Formats: sequence, structure tokens, C-alpha cells
Amino acid sequence: MLKNAGYFNLIGYDTSIGMIERGKAENPDLDLQYNESYSLPLKNGSFDAVVLAAVLTSLPTKTLRVLVLEEIKRVLKPNGILILSEFLRDRRREYDRHGCFDSKLGIRMKHFHESEISSMLQGWEIIHFKSIKAESINRSIVPAVHVIAHSSLDKAPSH
Repeated sequence: MLKNAGYFNLIGYDTSIGMIERGKAENPDLDLQYNESYSLPLKNGSFDAVVLAAVLTSLPTKTLRVLVLEEIKRVLKPNGILILSEFLRDRRREYDRHGCFDSKLGIRMKHFHESEISSMLQGWEIIHFKSIKAESINRSIVPAVHVIAHSSLDKAPSH
């Protein structure tokens, strides 16, 4: 979608080789890279914008979700943009007490309440927050949230 909108300096990272292979099969001309850790091999302030689509949903712990959001802040330029789409809890699905479930692919997943997304984004300036319907990986239409936020104007943390 971004490439069709005229953006060409795009890089995608994932900790799942399977997701990288799927992405390359669907978009062979995109630069998709496997990264085995949640630290990106990039300098501070490398990007104007970062897109996370169902990334936090696939992270099994709050600690990892916080780590990923801190890493995103590090690689964003001051006042850079985060575009975030995450799945919300769906009345049709059964969850454990933490909002987690095992997907059909055998992956532990989490669906959020809107308040959990807001809480995770403390320290970000939220400029857009909207509940939407989105298509999941298994092609179901489910509740989700779309967020656009600015990183802090402060200097990104160093690693």
C-alpha cells in the first residue's frame, strides 16, 4: 500500500522467518529482513515513520510489547510518526483472563481493550485513534484500532 502511494524507501523487519517468506511471496520487490531480536540493527533516529500492523498482538508478554515500543521510539526521528493497527477483543472469541488465546496457527496471541492500547502509548502524542473493522490473517473481519501518534520531541533513548 505504501509503495503504491509513492513511498520507495521501505524496510520491513520480522522475528518470524515464516512471515518474512509470506511477505516476500506476496510482495517480492519489498526489502523484508529477518531479525532474530527485538533490537533493530539501525542508528537512532533512522526513520520518519514506522508502521506496526498486528505486531503487539503477536507478542506474548507486556514486557516485550514495551520493549518493542521503546525500540520504535529509538529508531524514529524526533517527532516521527507511529502508525499502529492492532486487534481488539471480539465477543465471538474466548480469551484467558489476560485477553490471550492460541491462534489456529498455534501462535499465542493477545487482543486488547482500547484502554490497553492507550496505556501502552503513554508518552506518545496520539493524533488519531479510531475503532475499525479489519481483516485478520485467517481472513475474518474483527474489531481493531487504528492509531497515529508522534514520538516525543525529546531525544530518543540510546542503546
